[in-house]
Order: sequence, then structure tokens, then C-alpha cells
Amino acid sequence: MGFLYHYYELARGPFRSLTDLPLDEALIIQKQLKEDKMLFASKRSEDYLYTRIDLEQKARNIFISKGGKPPRITPLYMT
Repeated sequence: MGFLYHYYELARGPFRSLTDLPLDEALIIQKQLKEDKMLFASKRSEDYLYTRIDLEQKARNIFISKGGKPPRITPLYMT
């Protein structure tokens, strides 16, 4: 039997996504995350958010082109 895991910062809570937010808000939060060197997110590149938005949209479009019907605009990540 397999399991899905969702990693998150305890103070922020689970199932939250930067790409659910308007870009200006997401950029502010990304900047705050980069300032906290204890967080894994602090190591992200400066263009991380733009790259992520682009890749999420490409993946969504491919999924839809194959007949998928995503219930969300942006994905939630599991490992």
C-alpha cells in the first residue's frame, strides 16, 4: 500500500499554494520565505515563482488535452 505525503510549514498550515494567490501577494510571501534561512524555500531562485506558474500551466494544459478535468486551477503537491 502506498502513501501520499504533503510537506508544509507548521506555522502556515497544510494545503496552501503560492500560485493560488494573486501574483503580487505571492511575490511578497516568496520574499518572506527567502529571508528565513531555516526554511527549505529560502534556497529558491529569484525566478522560482514565474517558472513554477509557467510549468503548472503547461502541465494543466497537457492534462486537459488528454481529457483530464482538473478540479483546481493550480495543483497541490504530494510526494
